[in-house]
Amino acid sequence: MKNRLVVAIGVLGSLITVQSYLWEYARMRPDYPFIVTPWSMRGYETVHGSIAIATGLLALIAVLAVAWRGSEKVGNGILITVGMVAGATAITAIFGGGDYALTPGFPLIALLTIVIGTVLYRLVMSVANGTRLATTFWLRQLTLILLLAATAFVLNTAIGGTRVSMPQWAAIGVLFVLLAAMSISPEPRELAANRMLMFSSVVAAAALALSAGAVRSGLLALQREAGGVPALYKDTQVTSGHLMAVFGMVLVFFSAVALWAKRRDAILTAQRAQRQREAAEASAAEIEAAMQEVELTS
Repeated sequence: MKNRLVVAIGVLGSLITVQSYLWEYARMRPDYPFIVTPWSMRGYETVHGSIAIATGLLALIAVLAVAWRGSEKVGNGILITVGMVAGATAITAIFGGGDYALTPGFPLIALLTIVIGTVLYRLVMSVANGTRLATTFWLRQLTLILLLAATAFVLNTAIGGTRVSMPQWAAIGVLFVLLAAMSISPEPRELAANRMLMFSSVVAAAALALSAGAVRSGLLALQREAGGVPALYKDTQVTSGHLMAVFGMVLVFFSAVALWAKRRDAILTAQRAQRQREAAEASAAEIEAAMQEVELTS
């Protein structure tokens, strides 16, 4: 029952984001309605409403896919994760426009170094599982330091101080590929899809929240197109529809965290039981071997 409630919260959040399309996203302050036209803007009058629909539908599909018990299989989880990357990239390609340009400085280089270096470290430890490299503390720390240093050197050489420009869909694609790597690399890998849903819902909620300025500018653009008296940017405000879209994705995030926590507890409990069973079997084998040795000597 609790698991169904958690999934229902995620589904509800997705649908709230989708239906926000019908509500006001921005309006003028009360003293402007009879001066400017239009004085309010609903979701279906702006591209941001279409983005909210697409984001909500993708979140709905992702929640249902992650809630599926088959997503706990590593292969299925990776496929679901890749699907989220493709979906986010496709939404940006359809609704985004122009290029994204920036000059990477120390903060961005440091952040990328931590993310990429940590992912590489986890992959190396996974490959070296059971070897001296993975079981010796100082070797693990040395490996992490070397990987971080090498990553920082490569990134600083490749993009440090250089103005980088790329289409928005490519920038989002790179971001979600990094999130996918962070989702797949840690153990247990059965939770890859759950981690990706958490990361994706945070990015989606942040993107919708940060679109407030663009939504307000959209209302001013409609006024200019109408040929009336344009208002001032400071006299615009976001309203119920925009807030609903953000709130819906926050609910999806809470649902994703709850799903991840429940599955993590179940998987860790099963792993502990497996280790205890293996230890008990090994102990029983040792006792049986000792008894046989006693019988032979007697």
